[in-house]
Amino acid sequence: MELTVIGRAGGVGRVGEACSGYLVQEGQTRVLLDCGAGVASSLQRVCALEELDHVVISHWHPDHASDAGVLVHGRIIQRILGTATNTLHFYAPASTPDLERVGKADNGCASHAIEAGGHLAIGDIDIDFMRTRHPVECLAMRLVGRHTGDVLVYTADGALTESLVEFSQGADLLLAECSLYPPTSGEAPGHMNADDVAEQELEPEEEAEYVRSTLLSNYHNQGFLALSAAGQFALISRFERAIGGLRDDRSKSPNLALWLFDATRARLPKPEMSVKVDEWLNPGIASNENQKTAVQKMLDAPDLCLVQGPPGTGKTTVIA
Repeated sequence: MELTVIGRAGGVGRVGEACSGYLVQEGQTRVLLDCGAGVASSLQRVCALEELDHVVISHWHPDHASDAGVLVHGRIIQRILGTATNTLHFYAPASTPDLERVGKADNGCASHAIEAGGHLAIGDIDIDFMRTRHPVECLAMRLVGRHTGDVLVYTADGALTESLVEFSQGADLLLAECSLYPPTSGEAPGHMNADDVAEQELEPEEEAEYVRSTLLSNYHNQGFLALSAAGQFALISRFERAIGGLRDDRSKSPNLALWLFDATRARLPKPEMSVKVDEWLNPGIASNENQKTAVQKMLDAPDLCLVQGPPGTGKTTVIA
């Protein structure tokens, strides 16, 4: 079973963050757990919206469900454009407001009520539910992969209870909310703090204490943890612009995309059209016969020339 965190912000996400949303895949089955604010947008980094068939919503608070409407409108547009014909299924507690309206058939969607103690089979994934201690009806989920046998428990929102601890036992992975820092108790608002999460899964007590004292205590009781991925996003952005340039034929060399994906379309050099180099302005290249040969081939190639070499051999210098 594979888990991808789409968003994990609580209440409201910071700039560029999405609220709760977790994509689970087992075999060919793909299920989105919750769809809080920003999830529909962030999801598209790993999964096209047209490929999404199942959304299971733990409860109807905005940070867990507000993008349900966005996904519905997306499916309406996809059906108009003919990019999606599959039905988008929503599963949510029966007390969910307007659940039937979200899953209207003429929107290309369907709605299904789920309840505590219930069981749901979606393709290669089995899901069981239990109610958590939260101001509104909220369901924790226990997912079991039919092929791998992997067990994932998603607590959704809720205070620590004995039933939740029991529900989580034996899980290969515990996906738990942790909205508060100790010593602030989450019992009244229906949330957990870091100590509660440590209590929930680990037995015996020594292991839970290790998590509290060694791992969780290393973090300040204010602020937040974040993954710095600005460099990776910048690289991805450059790749996207390059692909867009190839798609729209905006590269420096006309029809470059045709040659890249089918080199047989490129014309072969003709000896009579060879360019003679009278003077090498770069003294480094002038003394390197292999680099001079590479430059000569690039000048002679009418359409496409591939320069290949290990790091440090001067490819960038030669091209420049």
